[in-house]
Amino acid sequence: MLSFSLEFGVLFKKGAICEFSTKFPTLDSVLSSHHNALCLHAGQYSVKPGFTGNLFKRVYEDITGGTSTPSSVGTSPDTNELFCEPSAKTTTLPEEPIKKYDCRGDNSFIRSVLWWILEILPVGHVSSNQHTGIFKRVYKPHLSKPREMPETCKVHWSLLWRAKFIKDHQFKNLPKIYNDLVSSLRNHEINSSDSNSKTIIDDNVFMSAAEQLESGFNQDDLIDCRSGVINVDAISDCPSLQVFDWQKLPDELEFWITQHTAC
Repeated sequence: MLSFSLEFGVLFKKGAICEFSTKFPTLDSVLSSHHNALCLHAGQYSVKPGFTGNLFKRVYEDITGGTSTPSSVGTSPDTNELFCEPSAKTTTLPEEPIKKYDCRGDNSFIRSVLWWILEILPVGHVSSNQHTGIFKRVYKPHLSKPREMPETCKVHWSLLWRAKFIKDHQFKNLPKIYNDLVSSLRNHEINSSDSNSKTIIDDNVFMSAAEQLESGFNQDDLIDCRSGVINVDAISDCPSLQVFDWQKLPDELEFWITQHTAC
């Protein structure tokens, strides 16, 4: 989102992009927990905000997801910094895929119930046709259906790393070309753990490292360094994702910082 904002000329406070990039590296985002606000079970990974004051204030914060004192949000106390320093940072990728589903996250039980009321009521919402991309307003219960993604949508590179390292992150609404890519990646992980199992991966999707070098394919060909978007035209020419340098995470903010002095 920030890279797209920079590309379209949005101006930020001097030093804001550098500070954000330093305090919130891509590795933390790739391995962050995911949640569903409609889940009634409490999360275990998210930091729970402390509530003070009367019941009205607590309900207000549950609904808005914020606090009743917006002026104090987003800045570090007693400093000129825009973002608070995270209490801990991730330093390495896991050797095996891990679970990071966090149920309702830091949402309260009250807020989850309120969300369910909105899901059951026939509240008007905008829906798009996955094939044509045309939006229209419909009035029917949403019933926790996933967001509809058009075939022409742009998908961020973190999809590949999340699919490889977070085993309980389900991608239910991806266009077929991306869904096939994720399925191939995860099926290869399963088959690799069982040497006797029969592979179901298309040889055109997973080439050897030697074939990758011979083809002249570069990892950067698949990911746009300016926006972080997966190049859909390069997927069909993509060699084995298994020989990717998975430790080398893309960072589109680094491009803007180094090339355009965004900070």
